[in-house]
Amino acid sequence: MTNSEGTGDRGTGAPARNWFEHDVKAVELRVISAHLGAGITRLEMLLGPLLALDCARMQVQPLLEQAWMRLQTLHERIVDARLEITDPAATAAIERAQQALNTSAATTLARIDDALEWAFARCAQPSGDAARIRALQALAAAIAFNFRRASALSEEAAGLAAAPEACWRYRLQQAEFALDQGREFNDTEALEALKRLCEDILLPTASAAGAVPAERAWVYDCLGQTLGFLGRQQSGTANLSRAISVFEAALELRDRVREPSQWAATQNHLGNAIGSLGQRQLDTELLERAVNTFEAALEMPVSNAAPDGRASVHSNLAALWQTLARQKQDAGLLERAVAAYQAALAIWTPERKPLFFATTQANLGAALRLLGDMREDTELLAQSVRAYRTALTIRTRARMPRQWALTQNDLGAALQAHGERAGDALNFGRAIAAYREALKEIDREGEPMTFAMTLANLAVARRKLAEYTHDVDVSRRAVADIHMALEIFRGASHPRLSELGLEQLAIAMEVNAQLETDEEA
Repeated sequence: MTNSEGTGDRGTGAPARNWFEHDVKAVELRVISAHLGAGITRLEMLLGPLLALDCARMQVQPLLEQAWMRLQTLHERIVDARLEITDPAATAAIERAQQALNTSAATTLARIDDALEWAFARCAQPSGDAARIRALQALAAAIAFNFRRASALSEEAAGLAAAPEACWRYRLQQAEFALDQGREFNDTEALEALKRLCEDILLPTASAAGAVPAERAWVYDCLGQTLGFLGRQQSGTANLSRAISVFEAALELRDRVREPSQWAATQNHLGNAIGSLGQRQLDTELLERAVNTFEAALEMPVSNAAPDGRASVHSNLAALWQTLARQKQDAGLLERAVAAYQAALAIWTPERKPLFFATTQANLGAALRLLGDMREDTELLAQSVRAYRTALTIRTRARMPRQWALTQNDLGAALQAHGERAGDALNFGRAIAAYREALKEIDREGEPMTFAMTLANLAVARRKLAEYTHDVDVSRRAVADIHMALEIFRGASHPRLSELGLEQLAIAMEVNAQLETDEEA
């Protein structure tokens, strides 16, 4: 019984946040600084608001990188605003905002907002200057990860704008920040509002605003992502089906030659929507169509502009190959999954994307273990063990306790499979150690089923070790472990796991009885 991948661990309480902040500075901030050429002190300024959100560890690096890029955009737009805003008092306030941008103090973002608010109060309303300043405030709010406020300020800017083109531009910004809110915080309310914004305002006014095809494509892309998020959150298939149609409309507007990265990104979103629908409907044809969609995205020339997008496509494709391989019991498809994960790892390196690297290594370990079982190949199983151990170099107990525990469980399963295939009692002992490590961080009260599944895995490993070593004490502990796991399965009214637990209990008791008889003899 293996555990599914999650997104990361969240801090709880001030001491945990203090440690979390220290470790993020030691890992993610240094990685981002090296990758983007960003100053550590400037990144620390951005980290404060993010830590206040108690976000998942996997969100930290992407959100900080996004905030850093937006900070550079804010620099550029404030310079432009100084040159174009006509009111002298407002211009002076904009200059104060610019000065604040040049510092690295923790209060910088608040000082920028105060200066912009003062500049806004000096402008005649409605006016182009007032709209421009509200849009700048929206961008500053987004840099502080206050996406709700950023979206609301952008909406206000659109209402203040005199020209249709400016109104359209601010509405696009509103949609961008609303998508961030919905995606990063699973905010259904924000997603529903964004859906209405795209359908009722942006798409109907695109022509009047003189929107170019790339802008209209972005709106379709935004709507498709919104429908996809809602579709995965909710039952039924209507939103997922519509997301597919919307992404296809976006692709009709994308110029594959002039904007290859954007075209490939939309293909990736389309593949995700098709794959999600295929998994929900258990439709192999849809899953194969999703594979074709991802492969089309990978046909684009390799570009330094969007390496993470390419790695994401490889990873998504690998997961689909893995799903299809399980359905068809096809080792050849698993080989493709392994190759795709390895292609993603060539981009998501431990130096550049450590947590993504660790997650992909864990997924690679799962694919290798399944392939090793199908091929009856001990070397593939050994590679699976190595992949999980590599993941654990990043997913430490201190840094990501829950992910560490789940990976320890999966490492135990890989060691156990290798022990069975190679007839190696030593690996059964190592599997037992891995399962016991996992149970140190899986709370029986908080996650009873995960605890019971890991305990059941431990029981099976102990029973197999007892068979190899003829150790009665180990066999008795196996019986006790499976008894405890079975009680939890029954308490949760889980008939399938209860049935499996009973089967394993019968086997463990039979092995124990035979070993006790042998010992007495």
